[in-house]
Amino acid sequence: MRLRFSLRQLLGFVAFVAVGCGGLMRPSVYLASLIFTATLVVLLVAVLGAVGRTGTARVFWIGFAIAGSGYLWMAHWADEDAYMVSTNWRLQTTGPLVTTKLLGLAHEALHPPPSGYPPVTGTFALPLEPLAAPAFGQMAIPRPGSAAAAAAYEAKVNAFLRIGHSLWTLFFAYLGGQLARYFRVTAEGCSARRNE
Repeated sequence: MRLRFSLRQLLGFVAFVAVGCGGLMRPSVYLASLIFTATLVVLLVAVLGAVGRTGTARVFWIGFAIAGSGYLWMAHWADEDAYMVSTNWRLQTTGPLVTTKLLGLAHEALHPPPSGYPPVTGTFALPLEPLAAPAFGQMAIPRPGSAAAAAAYEAKVNAFLRIGHSLWTLFFAYLGGQLARYFRVTAEGCSARRNE
């Protein structure tokens, strides 16, 4: 089976890389939320594609949905205590996944922590203090080393990790779809040879 890519697939890949690089270079809470929501929408569309298509296209969308949903679930896996505390989408920041470790290393390389901050661990022990209201026309900039600066840094780390896990989800989903399609084509080839 030869790999062939259509112009639409190549443009989609370029857009994926552009959004991914932009999001990882300038992570923000809003961008992380947007990319995470888009990832969920793509996985839901994959389920609809699996229902509405036939043949090899259906197999691709089934593999896409299973692999993407499986990785997304693992990326948000938490221990039992975390599930008791909250039922929201808990992001894996220190878990055993290799992708989580790679994202932590990438964050430290792209966005080194300011002096005095711990490396990316997902937890900060500093107590949070409320930000003072800025004067009219000024931005609220936390002073370095304060608890507010640590909270702002942790928010950027979590945004980076959420964007990264969303991108990994789409990558593994696409691989799952291609692998399912490959299995279907090779199974059809084997059954055709047996029937000869």
